[in-house]
Amino acid sequence: MRRKSTTADFRIIKTMGTVCNKSEVVHLDVCKSRIIFKILAIYSFPYNYPEFSYVNHSKHTIFVGDFNTHSPMWCYSDTNEARERVQEFLSLSTFELVYNKEDPYTYLHYNGSSFTPDLLKATADLYKFTK
Repeated sequence: MRRKSTTADFRIIKTMGTVCNKSEVVHLDVCKSRIIFKILAIYSFPYNYPEFSYVNHSKHTIFVGDFNTHSPMWCYSDTNEARERVQEFLSLSTFELVYNKEDPYTYLHYNGSSFTPDLLKATADLYKFTK
């Protein structure tokens, strides 16, 4: 019996800058059964206004990270400027937000407050497997 191999390619897309767009982005291609799955991971500094020009809207893509965005869409009572950019990205892209308000929070503050600054987005072909 011959095993199917899995290969991966990792690269850094963007490193933390000192200007207005303070974020780090890494990209991982995983090839399994001749299908390439793309995984993008981001850390966006608080009070940052992220841009998404590096995101390829192809199939089989997952975009995950700490966006530090506040929006009622993911149970924040307040909003911030980054929310506008992330919601615009969601509305204009092939990505779907994988979020359920019943999911556990991803950030627990020492004062007892809880939030979800970490978001997962997937292209429609993968989103259907998340429910």
